[in-house]
Parts: sequence; C-alpha cells; structure tokens
Amino acid sequence: MPGTTARILSTPRLPRPEEQCGYCKRYIPASPALSVKTSMVSTGVHTASNARSDNHYSKVMLARWLYLPACLYLVFVVYGSLVPLNFTPLPLAEAIDRFRQIRFLNLGIGSRADWVANGLLMIPLAFLVCGSMWGKSRGAKLVAALVALIFCATLGIFIEFVQIFFPPRTVSQNDVFAQTLGSVIGVLLWWRTGSLYLSYIERFSAASGTRSVAEKALWGYLALVYGYSLLPLDLTISPVEVYHKWEEGKVVLIPFSALPDAPIEFIYELLTDIVVWVPVSLLLVLSARKTVAGAILWTVAVAALLECLQLFVFSRVTDITDIFTALLGAVAGAVIARRFSQGSDTPAMPAPGAQWQKVALGALLFSVWAAILMLVFWYPYDFNFDGSFLRQRVGRFAEVPFRSYYMGTEFRAITELIRRIFFFMPLGAILFLARPAQLPHFLSRAYTACAVLAMLCVAVVIELGQTAIAEKFPSNTDVVLQFIGGALGFFGAGFVQSRVLNKSVTAPQTEPASIEPPAPLSTQSVVVWNLATALFLLFTLLVASGVASALLGSQAIPYNIRELVAGDYRWIRVLGLIFTAYWVFGLPMTVLLPRLRHLKPGNINFPGPVVGFITVHSLVTWVLVWLVFPLESIHDIVGAPVWESFRFIELTLRFLGLFLFISTLTWLASALVLSQVYAVRLRKAVLITTLIAALLLAYFVVIRWAGTDNIIELLPGRGRSWAVLFVPAYLMLLVYCGLSLSFVRYFGSRKRWMHLLLPLVSAPLGYWLLNQGLEQFILKYGKVFSAMQFLLSANRDNYLEPGQLFMRFCVAHYALIFAISLLQLQLWLSLWSQFVRRTSSTSPLFDYTNQPPKPPRR
Repeated sequence: MPGTTARILSTPRLPRPEEQCGYCKRYIPASPALSVKTSMVSTGVHTASNARSDNHYSKVMLARWLYLPACLYLVFVVYGSLVPLNFTPLPLAEAIDRFRQIRFLNLGIGSRADWVANGLLMIPLAFLVCGSMWGKSRGAKLVAALVALIFCATLGIFIEFVQIFFPPRTVSQNDVFAQTLGSVIGVLLWWRTGSLYLSYIERFSAASGTRSVAEKALWGYLALVYGYSLLPLDLTISPVEVYHKWEEGKVVLIPFSALPDAPIEFIYELLTDIVVWVPVSLLLVLSARKTVAGAILWTVAVAALLECLQLFVFSRVTDITDIFTALLGAVAGAVIARRFSQGSDTPAMPAPGAQWQKVALGALLFSVWAAILMLVFWYPYDFNFDGSFLRQRVGRFAEVPFRSYYMGTEFRAITELIRRIFFFMPLGAILFLARPAQLPHFLSRAYTACAVLAMLCVAVVIELGQTAIAEKFPSNTDVVLQFIGGALGFFGAGFVQSRVLNKSVTAPQTEPASIEPPAPLSTQSVVVWNLATALFLLFTLLVASGVASALLGSQAIPYNIRELVAGDYRWIRVLGLIFTAYWVFGLPMTVLLPRLRHLKPGNINFPGPVVGFITVHSLVTWVLVWLVFPLESIHDIVGAPVWESFRFIELTLRFLGLFLFISTLTWLASALVLSQVYAVRLRKAVLITTLIAALLLAYFVVIRWAGTDNIIELLPGRGRSWAVLFVPAYLMLLVYCGLSLSFVRYFGSRKRWMHLLLPLVSAPLGYWLLNQGLEQFILKYGKVFSAMQFLLSANRDNYLEPGQLFMRFCVAHYALIFAISLLQLQLWLSLWSQFVRRTSSTSPLFDYTNQPPKPPRR
C-alpha cells in the first residue's frame, strides 16, 4: 500500500471511475455513466476538475427529480395525520387556547412506539425536501438544509394544531417534539448520505446484467425484511421485560411448537416464513457473490441474527422455527437460482406457435394465483349472503380511505399494507411475462390496458367477497393497495427484464502502467466487514455496561450518581448512560476526525458549521437524558419547571441553557487535540467566541433567570462571582486530558511526553481550580460543608475530611479522564484492526490502526 500510494501521488492524477473509501483508500467501482465520463477525460475532452464538476452537477440535477416523491409524501403525511377526516368546526381563538394547553404525556413502552412512529414519519419528508433543493455550492446546501428544517418543523406544528379540528386525533407536545426531531434527523441524513443515495440511484438505474441487478436488489430486500421485522420499535434490553416475553410465550425455543393447530393456518404460516427467505439466497447466487452452499449458510446466519435482534423488540415473537424455515427457503432459492443461471441471458428466437403457448401458460398461472389470493384473503370462508348484511357491508366502500388502518395500530397498518402489495406483485409479474414478444406498438398498449383491467378486477372481486365474511373488513383502501401491488409487479418485471437481457457494453478503461489501484471492494465484503465491526462494538458495549453496572452499584460512588441508574430497568439506564456519555464526549471527535484528516498541514481552517454541530449535539443529548434518566434526577440538575402549560418546553430550555456551554467546550477541546495531531492551525476564534456566548447564555439561564438552586448553591456568591470561571477552566482541563490521552500515540515524541505528563499533574491543578470555583461553606441539612464534600461524599450523613477529600478527588478525576479516553470510537476501531491482523491471515478490510497519520516533521 505505501508504495502504491507513493506512485499515485508522484504521478499526475488522471480521473478514474472509482470512488475512494475515506478509511482505507481502496477503490469502489462507479457507475457506467461515470465510466463514460472518465473515458472522455482520458481522450482530452475534459480535465479532472471538470469531470468532478460534471459528476457533481449530474447529482444536483438528479436531486431535482426528488420534487415529485417529496410532494407525494407530503400529501401522504398531511392526509394520514388528519384521517378519518371528522372535521369539527371550532372558533379560532378556542383552538389556539386548546393548543396552548396541550400536555406532555408520560409514555409507557407501548406508547413510546407511537412516539417513535411520529418521528419516523417526518424523517423521509425532511430527507426528500432537503434533497430536492440541494445545490452545488456550500452556501446553497446550507440554505437548502435550513429551509427544509424550518418547513418540516413548522409543518409538524401546523399539523398538530389542525388536528384539534379533527377528533379523535390526539394532540400532545410529544408529537410536536418527535416530528421536530424527525425533521432534524432527516436533514442530517441527507447532509451526510445524500450523495451516496444519489449515487445508488444512478448506479441502480444504470445496472445491467443478472449479476448487477441481483446485487442491487439483494441489499434493498434485506433492508426491507429487517426494517419490517424490527417494528414497532418498542425496544427493550431489560432482563425483566425479556422474562415477561418468555412468560407470555413470545420466546419459543422448541421448533414448530408455536405453529397454529388449524391445517390451513399451519400451511399459511409455514409457507410464508419459507417464501420470505427464498429471494435472499436466490439473489446471492445470481449476483455471483456466493456459491450455492455459501448462499444457504449466509441466509441462515442472517435469519438467526434477525431472531436475536427480535428478542429485544417487546411485542415481537422470537421463534427458533424461523431459522429452520429460513433454511428451507434458502435451499429453494439457491436451487431456483442455479437452474436460472444455467440458461442464457440472451433470449432465443421463439419457435412458431410458441408465443400463443406462452400466453396460454400465462393465463393458467394467472388463474391459479388469483385462486390462491382468494383462498388467502377469504379465509375462514364463513360467507353470509343475507341481503341486509351485504347492503350494510357494501356501505363500507364509501368510507374515507385509510380509515380502517387508522383505527388499528401503526404496526397492523404497515403489516396489511405490505401484505396486500406483496401478494399481488406476482400477479402483475405473471401478466408481463406472458406478453407475446415483438408485438406492434398499438397491440402492446392494448395488452397493457387489458392486464391493468384484469388486476383491478381481481382486486375488486376479492374485496366484494370479503363483504360476505363477518370477520373481514372490506374497504376501498385495500382495492387501491392491491392494484398498486399488481402494477408494481407488472412494470417491475419489465424493468428487471430490460436490465437483465440488455447488457450495456462500455469501452475498457486505460490507465498508465504506473498507476495500479488495489482490487475493488465488493459491496458484500464491505457489508460483512461493517457487520463484524458492529458486532465487536456491540460486544464491547455489553462488557462496558456490565462493568459500569457493577461500579455504579458500589456504595463508594456518590449517591447522586447512583440515583441515575436506580430503580426499574437498570440495564436500560446503564446502557443509556454509556451511550449518552459517548454522545457527549465521543461524538465531537468522531465528527471532526474525517474532516480534519483531509486538510493540509498549516491550513487555517475550521471544519464545518460549528454552531449547527453544537446545537444538534445539545438537542440529541437532551432527548437521551429525558429518555434514560429519572425525571427527579433531571430536576435535581436543572431545577423543577414552573410554567404550568409548557413544563416540558421550560425543562428543555433549562437544560439547553446549561448544556450548550458544555457542548461547546467539548468541541473546542476536540478541535485543539486534532489540530495538534494533524499540524493544522484552526480558526479557534470561532469556537472561543461561541464558547463565550454559550457561557453568557448559561449564566443568564441557569443563574439569573431560572435560579437553579441545586447548582447556584454550589457556586461562590450564588454564581455572581468571577470565581465561577475556575469551574469551566477545570472542565476544559478534564476533557482535554481525556481526549489527548486517547490520541497520545499519534503525537510526536516531544508532544507525546507532554500529553502523558499533563494528566498526571492535572489532579492537583484541578483540585485547586475547583476549590477556587466552588463554595467553601454551605449550610444545609443542619450541617456545614463545602461543595466538594457535597459532590464527592458517598452519602449525606458522613462527609469526607480534607485529606480523604483530596484522595477521593484524585480517584474520581483520573477515572473520568480514563472514561473519556475510552469513549473515543477511533480507539476501539484501532484495537479491532490490530486484533484482526494478529488473529487472521488476511489484513483488515478497513485498517484503522494507522489512523490518524502522524503529522509531518517541520
């Protein structure tokens, strides 16, 4: 690798159709469209910079096509939020008064799934809106992100207000907050992954040949299976909740013991569980990524992993039977793929009369599948043809679309939607494959019209048959969904056939002999590596949670820290505490690291919109704190709210007023450490100015306006003394020592010794800073003690003596430095790369060991 890199850097760079991976500098093949552009460059038509500009311009133009899906999804969001459209007139003043008085609901585990659904509803809209306005310049991107965020957040508030006029819709502050958070996440997702999303669309649209199409379809299908199987996202890792699942029969360890007793239901459950996994092994074999045996084993492993994940979804059933059905489905899919791959991709000339045999076979298959659909959707076949009953049931077709879906849960609605669409997709595919080849244009149009009419007739007949079954709920919504499924199958089969049979031929790419890029990365190898890395990080997280749970149970820990994880769901609170700590102290380094890596030594620059980073960092931290920690502990820190109607909003503002300063301090410390690692001079004035502004905001919110007793009573003069500045000085020292210790191996020899010595001397220095910045005499609980004694003593009855206090402070100080250094993701990725290198004959796919690089000598 070093020799290859040196040759690449020493040779004038020609544009390539590959995209570089940011970690290992390997190359990922680009789309045929990019290959064509590259060939034009190699002939002298464009320069390298023009090629990159044209590629970016094509993505910007491709993003403009997102206007249509954004508008369609906007209609879906607004309509779905107002169903069942029971409009009730209200005076505007009364509606505004009701909206002001909406409450913040205390949600249980089931209701929190609804809260998550509200947030997920807004993420695609913000993603699409931001992408549809995406520009070429950085300023245009910032404007697009800001406009999308404001539009989606305002839309969420407007929808909640309008729902007051449409009972029985529920209006709460929870929904407003969830939709606003979803808007932020959607914009951030586009900012970080929008380019990858557009590249995937471009490559998928240009895919040709069986292998390419199968590979693109495989990952999309797996994402759909996993996404649905983890709904409704009522996640839990509490042993108590898992035990309740076991008692309720939701954890089945005996194969085939939980299948229904009725023969038809037994066959239906078994076949559907098998069919779900047929496409996985089929696509694996067709994409030539796995052999038949490898595809079967890989499919079973994916199914087993899914069952393990479902163990932590409270409302889902973990059944070992699904692993055996996945094995059967994998075998069936691999056999079908092997038979299919033995044929030729080039269609042969049909024999005389073969066209009509194809049409007859298609008509037979269409009739058989239509009969299967009737058997599925008309079960249990207890028809009632009474006239009055039928007239009453037919009236359901006049109801508002999607009303029946609203009356149930979100999970039931998604299940029915997927069930209706996927069952009708084979019907449309059969009709397309039965179409005679080389039809005249007008006959081809006539065949398409007849196929559409046939699919619509089957959908209507099935719903009319359900009107005679009391247990069924016929509706016009089901007719529309079933017709959409058939249309997707019809036109999707046409798309796949055109891509598989019409291979595009591109000219071979020529490059100078001195440039030898490494072997391209396959999508499967990248996914497997990322999965292995994720499992390693998950194992590390579980070990860390066990250690943290044991430590937090010790009586030597101050009681105000033990209260954070006390009570029910201790494991959830411990995991939440670890993730919150990573988000606070580890995220800034994770975000800044890839940005600073590409800056040249000596550049004066600051990476990214710092104010936006800090704001999002603080908002998500508040969400984590609110979800994980007891409300009483939050009140102990920021005080109890006094606004009657908007208690949650006041609590949010109190927390943000305090934490924005801590967030800014953490980002400043991260930037200082990385600037020394990469020998980059940053515009520290931006961060320092932001730090001063956040400090002033914290002073006014926490001390002057809110008057948080639990904080200001620990400060000299109740916070109105210049001595309080020693506290942020200590916090800066603490965070900087922890971050620099994690990256100490990347410093030069001189700086390395300095950054090893700094944490050692930081304990006495920090003790002096806190003694100067905290109150020395507090009269409370009938005793006189110092703020340091209050913070470090194990309980309120026995306060530490000065000598013991210094020793306790040193232990706590060094423990915090060590914890902050362990919260850096780069440290664990480096350890993972070293482990793979030492235990495997192959090198790691993404080698994190030598990152970040050592700064050049000056």
